[in-house]
Amino acid sequence: MGRWGDQESRIDMPLRRNKIQAGERQVQVDEDGKQSVSIFKAIREYANRPEGVGCSLMKVQLVTGRTHQIRVHAAETGHPLAGDRRYGDEIFNQQMKSFGLKRMFLHASALRFPHPDNGKSMHIEPPLDDDLQNILDALTA
Repeated sequence: MGRWGDQESRIDMPLRRNKIQAGERQVQVDEDGKQSVSIFKAIREYANRPEGVGCSLMKVQLVTGRTHQIRVHAAETGHPLAGDRRYGDEIFNQQMKSFGLKRMFLHASALRFPHPDNGKSMHIEPPLDDDLQNILDALTA
């Protein structure tokens, strides 16, 4: 949500998990939490439109890997993820629904990990799902 700007930003906010219901977790920034670092950079910004939607397509590099890390860091900086019902902005989510968004706009564009059997480095770059690409196309139209 919102226009990020062209600067790359290192977000270093410790996170703590709280149990809110059976099996569900709420994560919050807490000085007593675990170190959590994300690097955010805007790939493309989408201008405010008559519907009031202004947003940025972001690339996020995880330095650490905490539960809900991207979602909480984005929300804490005033730029929650589109479609995020837990940490997001209800009005923005409704606006994004008008463009066809039916889920959280979050996509792992690249994954790197050791193969579990031989330890060889694996690198995967899945394409953006069609439903999310359609949202970007609608924002550009």
